Amino acid sequence: MFDGVSTSLGYIEDGSVRALGVAGARRTPVLPQVPTIAETALPGFDTTVWFGLFAPAGTSQPVVDKVNSKVNAVLASARVRESFAKLGIEAVGGAPQVLAERVRAEMGKWAGLVRARNIRVDQ
Repeated sequence: MFDGVSTSLGYIEDGSVRALGVAGARRTPVLPQVPTIAETALPGFDTTVWFGLFAPAGTSQPVVDKVNSKVNAVLASARVRESFAKLGIEAVGGAPQVLAERVRAEMGKWAGLVRARNIRVDQ
């Protein structure tokens, strides 16, 4: 199965689940002994779980900027970063444009795969 490190870590640590590889481009600091999938099986494989904070279309820029500023301040706090790091989560933050670019890149990556493989949704 594929799962985020943060939700599987306890099971991996207690031995009830064995991690075969991590899906990202680099090994995770909380499981440094677990190779990436790219290292062992599929060169170039890079798929990670990520989260973003979105607002409804049309939200005023001052509101977006204020929420972004507050979220970035929280993500920059040592306490939050340490708590996240223990779970294998890297807090990134950044400007709204950073998230917008990530979304564009992900859409392009997966849309290309869907088209290339002629993947369809069963209705």
